Amino acid sequence: MKKVFLAFLILILLMAVAVIAVPVVFKDKLVSVVNQEASKNLNAEVKVNDFSASIIKDFPNISLSLLDFNITGVDTFKNVSLVNGEELTLSINLFGLLQGNNVSIEGITLSNANINILVLEDGTANYDIAKSDDAEVEEAPSESGEELKINLKSWQISGSNFWYVDRSMAFETQLKGIENTGSGDFTLSQFLLKTNTSSEAFSLSYEGISYLSESKMDLAAEFDIDLDKMFFGFRQNELKVNDLILNFAGSIAMPENGDIVMDLDASTTQSQLKNLLSLIPAVFTEEYDNIKVDGGFDFSAQVKGIFNDNTYPAFNLGLDVRDGVVQYPDLPSKVDRIALKAKVSSDGGADLDNMVVDLANMHAEIANNPIDLALHLEHPISDPLIDAKVYGKIDFASLKKALPLDGYDLKGKLNANLTMKGKMSTLEMEDYENFNAAGSASLSRMVLAGAEMEEPVSIDTAHMEFNPKFIKLSTLEAKLGANKVSANGALSNYMAYVFKDKELVGNLNLSSDLLDLNALMTEDESTTTETPIPGEASSAYVEVPKNINFVLQSDIKKILYEDYVLENFKGELKIENQEISFNNVNMQSFGGDIALNGFYQTREELPKVGLNFKVENLDVNKVASTVNTVEKLAPIAKSATGKFDASFKVDGALDKDLNPVWNAYRGDGLVKTKSIYIENFEAINRLAEKLNVKRLAKQTIADTKMTFEIKEGRVFIKPLVTKLGDIPARIAGSTGFDQSIDYTFNLAMPKSYLGATANNAISGLTEKLGASSSENIDIDVFFTNTVSDPKLRVNLAGGVKDLKNQITDKLKWEFNNKKDSLENALKQRAAEEKQKLQDEADAAKKKLEEEKRKQEEEIKRKAEEERKRLEEEAKKKARNLLGKP
Repeated sequence: MKKVFLAFLILILLMAVAVIAVPVVFKDKLVSVVNQEASKNLNAEVKVNDFSASIIKDFPNISLSLLDFNITGVDTFKNVSLVNGEELTLSINLFGLLQGNNVSIEGITLSNANINILVLEDGTANYDIAKSDDAEVEEAPSESGEELKINLKSWQISGSNFWYVDRSMAFETQLKGIENTGSGDFTLSQFLLKTNTSSEAFSLSYEGISYLSESKMDLAAEFDIDLDKMFFGFRQNELKVNDLILNFAGSIAMPENGDIVMDLDASTTQSQLKNLLSLIPAVFTEEYDNIKVDGGFDFSAQVKGIFNDNTYPAFNLGLDVRDGVVQYPDLPSKVDRIALKAKVSSDGGADLDNMVVDLANMHAEIANNPIDLALHLEHPISDPLIDAKVYGKIDFASLKKALPLDGYDLKGKLNANLTMKGKMSTLEMEDYENFNAAGSASLSRMVLAGAEMEEPVSIDTAHMEFNPKFIKLSTLEAKLGANKVSANGALSNYMAYVFKDKELVGNLNLSSDLLDLNALMTEDESTTTETPIPGEASSAYVEVPKNINFVLQSDIKKILYEDYVLENFKGELKIENQEISFNNVNMQSFGGDIALNGFYQTREELPKVGLNFKVENLDVNKVASTVNTVEKLAPIAKSATGKFDASFKVDGALDKDLNPVWNAYRGDGLVKTKSIYIENFEAINRLAEKLNVKRLAKQTIADTKMTFEIKEGRVFIKPLVTKLGDIPARIAGSTGFDQSIDYTFNLAMPKSYLGATANNAISGLTEKLGASSSENIDIDVFFTNTVSDPKLRVNLAGGVKDLKNQITDKLKWEFNNKKDSLENALKQRAAEEKQKLQDEADAAKKKLEEEKRKQEEEIKRKAEEERKRLEEEAKKKARNLLGKP
């Protein structure tokens, strides 16, 4: 008996030792196999912070856990995480390890993980990390020859998140708080897969439209899998989103020719409208259970046929809502007479031209305010035939009786009555008589205010008219706080733009006494630090839309934007050919006048910008303190006061975050300064300290003209002659947009500024040279390094060494100056003699002309006297003949 007990005790001890020893013995071996297989089979970077192994967790299998792991992509998806999480546990067959056979994974458990799927515009996907079969792989030799095999039969995911973004389809879906279990023998080619999935928050959007937001989701499904035929059969499965339960069945097959053969059927057996309304985030709230909802609905969907690059399957979607009533608790009125009958169908084929959208009628009355909408659409691609109507008559003040608008005050009235019927081809042929589009929409005395709104919004009046040619905004008078705006304009070719992707043409005239853009902007108070796809750069790149030809004419008395104050803003903004251009824009700001032309275009890979400025009488310090770019172009401006005029043009590129790509910028310009005073500029401060000339630190720069050129990421100042106070100076050099500097100052420094010691040394040298000393001494100063930390080198010796040449040059200058004076005097005397002769000739000519005039007058007088004498004689003879006295 004792021997039996002893044997039993030894067996227990051996088992205990095995439980402890086996994970330790095989841990390094398992880790080595996992790393080898990852390196051999994956185009990805795998990082694991720690490993653990256990035989107890999943006996008789051994569990290998990868702790704090992250799998990221390479190349295009470098630093983009595919999967990361707290723990990934592999359940591995223990007997295979003990026998030295292949390592077999029986199950997988994933905890507190993030799964991020990203598909780019060209279809490249970050999950495609498996190395191709023909790829050359350098395999590290395995001492025992173990290989990793997957004999997966079950898996579990808990506390995890899933994000799928497909940019090629503009599709996005996200699931948070996933709990998932599944089973199926993947060692077989044909098996039954069972899965149960739930998510605390399910969101889905397509082409920028959100269809589901933070909805609860549960899925119970069974699939018949045939991996040889790539056939997936859906048994009667159930998907629950919030309170809506959807049943679906059918199959999907993917044969080797690349087709996707679909035969799917979905419907809901429920008929309560409340279940359908639960999909609306604004409805599915804490008060959802207390909302009274009556009415029913039916939904069905069928998809059958082949889907590939050239073919769409046939489909039929139908929704019928009837006798709907919604009443919120504690509100006296309700939304009733809700009805909707809609159908979208297609027979399939090469495109969606045979698709028919039929919204026979949608009707609702909100606190007795009726709304009607109907739409019928055929041949949406080749020649859209549309038949639509919109009718609504709403008194906004009465809506709060039926809708929970707590915290908001809404007033005003809307009247809309629009009809549209006809083919697109009639519009393209300008056959407007055979296309019916008529109606109007108007708002009056509308006010929206609320505790969460910074400023109330009010529309005194707005009126729009519709016809086949255009939509006309005849008047708009609106206010947002202190902002009062008046506008009118029109849109033409709007139908062709919506259905045929043709050009939309429009114009808008906008006027305002005050436009406070700061009041219109709201701060992003979001504190989330979630990064679903680490490593993906955020982008502020806004693409100018295609097929837009729009002109905005503005006349705004004052604009407030951040620290900018713009007055008498007038000009044209035009959108055309994916370019926004500013034409003949004039305004007053920074104490002066500004004229601007420019553009922003996104036709190429990166945005391009161009500006052409002309400014007059601007305050240099105000501009530099407000506009960051000016500080980069001319850092000294922030330490200066005074006025300037300027004209310059520049163009370049922006990156996808709209930051300037400085090396790509080119430009030039001219700056005229007026009464510029400089103080506390670091480079000048250090020069004053170096020369021990304190007065240099505070200087008035003589009015000057400065030309500059922008290229290679730098602003090059062309040599200019000016004065720093009473010190003649020649300045040339450049400033980089990275704030590096490279300048040369040639100063004619008065010797009296340099002190007695320097003057005695200079006087001694001039005596040796046999020349009299000049009032100034030339000094060369070289500035390098950066604006904030300038380095300088001063060359005094060159000025003294060349003093004799300076004196010689001065004598030459004096001689030339006297020579020029003598030549000028001779020229002036010759000019005076010439002028004297000219004056005498002019006087003689004038005298002759006067004598000639007197002679002509005398001849005329005598001729007149003779004419009168002859006339008198003729009269006398006539009287004699008639016998008259």
